Amino acid sequence: MKTAIRALGYPKPHPKKLSCKGLGAAAGGRFNSFRCVATYRLHHRRVFYTAGRGEGGWLCAGKTAAACGLLKRGFVTSADVARLQSMGAAADLAARGYLMNRGETYTPVHFCQQAGGSWVCPFTVNGTPVTVTITFKGAKGCFVLTGSSAS
Repeated sequence: MKTAIRALGYPKPHPKKLSCKGLGAAAGGRFNSFRCVATYRLHHRRVFYTAGRGEGGWLCAGKTAAACGLLKRGFVTSADVARLQSMGAAADLAARGYLMNRGETYTPVHFCQQAGGSWVCPFTVNGTPVTVTITFKGAKGCFVLTGSSAS
């Protein structure tokens, strides 16, 4: 989780020190949420809670565990992309998570296709065609992802 927080720059980029402790029962070696403390210059501290939201690498964060709000950017490791065997599969999973996190019921039209530096994933949401665009930005051993949708 510390790698994801550093890559996303939450709550502010470049903490001098960052520590995260898992909360809840560790099911399968993974915690439900984390309590993190970021220390910045002049000993300014920020305490926040973070957790995974849905699938595809999306995260939520907030001042309390109950106030965990969905972040605009997500995070996926290079190992996860290798496990999925392609960037297209990672983009598909991220696009499905993007729609799920917004409470949409969707039907995939076909696989995601690369368009420049982004991946375009077509879906049908409530009878309306929707295109979800996922963009990956490489970081040290991971990718930061952003998503957007258009009808």
